[in-house]
Amino acid sequence: MVNNKSRRTMSKVAFFLICILLISLIPKQIDAYYDVDIPKQTQIFVPDQTSGLITLQPISTGNSEKRYIVFGPGPISDITQSTDNMIYGLNSSHGSFAVGIFNPDEITNLKLDGYNVIEDLPLEFDSVQTNSPIPRDVSRVGDILGSDKIIQQYNYTGNGIKVGIVDTGTDFSNLDVRSSLARDGNNIPIMIDADGQGLVLTNATFIANIGNNGVIQNYTKPIPKNITSSVYVNSNGVFLDLTQEGKGTYIQVYNSQYPKGGTPVVNGTVSNDYKIGKDSRHFIVSKSGMYHFGMVYESVSQGQLSILQLVPVLVVDSKTPGVY
Repeated sequence: MVNNKSRRTMSKVAFFLICILLISLIPKQIDAYYDVDIPKQTQIFVPDQTSGLITLQPISTGNSEKRYIVFGPGPISDITQSTDNMIYGLNSSHGSFAVGIFNPDEITNLKLDGYNVIEDLPLEFDSVQTNSPIPRDVSRVGDILGSDKIIQQYNYTGNGIKVGIVDTGTDFSNLDVRSSLARDGNNIPIMIDADGQGLVLTNATFIANIGNNGVIQNYTKPIPKNITSSVYVNSNGVFLDLTQEGKGTYIQVYNSQYPKGGTPVVNGTVSNDYKIGKDSRHFIVSKSGMYHFGMVYESVSQGQLSILQLVPVLVVDSKTPGVY
């Protein structure tokens, strides 16, 4: 026989289950995406500043600068007068164009001066369903560049126009494409890789005492002006003196991730000496006795992830004094 207390408990459970059932019948809007189609939120790029090679000063990420393409009827010198942040420029018989990093004020001034300005937008290659309600910049490239208006107003469709494919991943050492690289009148390649360029600042200069017999000794004279430090020799080998009695060596590193984050140049301090030889007769040779040191600050892809790494760089004139 069931008592009154048990009946009340069963009634509460039944009421609770009925509520769940009724709520589940209420229609709700449900959105589902494939993982590659999930809308991406814009993120501020903040590079990792932790390294055992160098202590970097904090990098500011508050800039609003972006990369733009600027073109107009005048020579490239007219554009350079309007801004100092130009990466690359080219003159032609029909005017000039330039690629640069500009802030909103500079863009406004360029437009007021009559220049055409196009923001260099990143392309999105994620798969997109044709009926997807999510707008994608890559699907609006005609609107962004204004090419749809050109077709409507002037009936220019692009038929018969030669198109040059720009691909920064091209390996021109490949025999099939080696002869296809565009060159100027002096046979110098005409190319630019604004994203993947590998600028290395080697402003840290070290002076060495290398005798006529090719034997290196400790540099005991006062360090000359504009020279960072010296090269020394001990029982462990030949070293660049970056420690400098615990003060460390101040160097500048080009930020290859700019303008996605930080400033063009990152400041840092190196507190460890670098070995350039095993003894006084076996070392990396510099004909002038001057060694230039710096670091590459670059992004490396590992699967779907991207990490930053620092690579030390030593520049020497190993054959002819002063020729590096």
